[in-house]
Amino acid sequence: MKSNPRPGVSAPSMSDGGPVRRLAGRVKRVFNIGRPSKEAAAQPGAIGEGATDAYSQERAMLRNVLALRQARVEDVMVPRADIVAIPENVSLDELLNVFRSAAHSRLPVYGETLDEPRGMVHIRDFLNYLGSK
Repeated sequence: MKSNPRPGVSAPSMSDGGPVRRLAGRVKRVFNIGRPSKEAAAQPGAIGEGATDAYSQERAMLRNVLALRQARVEDVMVPRADIVAIPENVSLDELLNVFRSAAHSRLPVYGETLDEPRGMVHIRDFLNYLGSK
């Protein structure tokens, strides 16, 4: 067994019940590795109600994540003319109007131009701010 180069820090392992074990368990469930047979699943209490639906949702989510490898920037890019964003010095009334007309819950905030991103504003944060005033 190799000694740990950083005493007091342990590497994640399959036996410690940590994140690696949980991830491995989830991957096994999603891809039907070690999943109960149909007969076992048909027995009352064998699998929680709705588990099959959860498996299919997890499987779809993992497949979508894996498909991201094949996505190109051009596939997800928004044309510059279609970007809905707000300048950092926008008034609260103007911001409210932009949120009302935009079909987005988050808006990018920019400096002098769109090439100077400053952050994002979320509608929930904005409404919480208005509610606290």
